[in-house]
Amino acid sequence: MNIRPWYWLCCLSLSLTVALVVLPGCSGPKPEASKPLETTAKPAQPPLALPVVPGLNVGDVEAGVIVSATVPPTALSGQVSVDNMQTARDRLAMATVTVKPPYPATLTIQVSLTPKVSFEKQPVVVRGKMRRDEQPMEPEFSTVVAKGGPTGDTGVKYDFDVMQGLTTPPDTMLVYARFDAYLMPVDTPITGIDPKTSQSDQHTELLSNPVRINFVK
Repeated sequence: MNIRPWYWLCCLSLSLTVALVVLPGCSGPKPEASKPLETTAKPAQPPLALPVVPGLNVGDVEAGVIVSATVPPTALSGQVSVDNMQTARDRLAMATVTVKPPYPATLTIQVSLTPKVSFEKQPVVVRGKMRRDEQPMEPEFSTVVAKGGPTGDTGVKYDFDVMQGLTTPPDTMLVYARFDAYLMPVDTPITGIDPKTSQSDQHTELLSNPVRINFVK
């Protein structure tokens, strides 16, 4: 009996069986169905808040309103001379006045208020008197400081006669200006302010430089 054909037939049958078993295992995994993109709603962002602009305070008044006192050029003469002492920041620190006989009947000391800060949004009421050897003198001075406002944009000047009420001048006297300053609330209209009576909770004092007046014999 010839077994060769049967041998080849068995091998062929075995090969087909192995191929049928291997083919399903070689196929890759089925791709998963694509998922729809999820849309996540973001919460609405709140609008950006505008920065709060702080108002001024009494420190701004003390640093921003410069009060100086001295003899104005129009009052200088052969009998009246003045030596003004300046600070490193060119502010008047002291004024020394020398008066020679014959003594004048009047002696003018000019007080200047110069705003270095804009007070247009918050005006400052300034009210007070010149003092001679610590005694207040008439008349009372009052104004509204508001740089760029209708009451003056570069400064306010007032003249005081320090000889008033004196029959005989002393050997020396010390005079200076002492004012109450009231910082008004924000957006206070300047036209509605009475400088003689208006005031506010934000209060401070403004002093001028001292003026020493020597009457020589």
